[in-house]
Amino acid sequence: MGPENRGEFILDADDVESRMKGIQQHVTNMEQSIEKTLLYWLSQRDNSLAEQTDMPITASRLENIVNELVQAGAGTVCCRQSGQEVQHEQLILEDDDRKPGNNYDRLVCPHGHILLAIDTGHFSVIPNY
Repeated sequence: MGPENRGEFILDADDVESRMKGIQQHVTNMEQSIEKTLLYWLSQRDNSLAEQTDMPITASRLENIVNELVQAGAGTVCCRQSGQEVQHEQLILEDDDRKPGNNYDRLVCPHGHILLAIDTGHFSVIPNY
């Protein structure tokens, strides 16, 4: 199990939908996936409603979309542990660089709380005797 994410990300639904449509063009197995359900949910939203809406489901690629959009300066980022909004320029990127074991790309708040951790792979090391 990876690090616990302590971030809250408030993004414009148009940005998320646009990015998911871009992925859909390149991912053939998205047809029967949870991402397709999420994309349908996004396309049916009522843009006249001003309040934010929680995503009803999560998808594995959604973390990557959130990461891309936030690193591009989109949306609002909050640290649930400190209860503070984090400005984009305050975000700390901590990416593992092919170290043995689980590797993560992390967005961290200035207080050191992990806001988002994306599993980027696992490297096994076999000793050479």
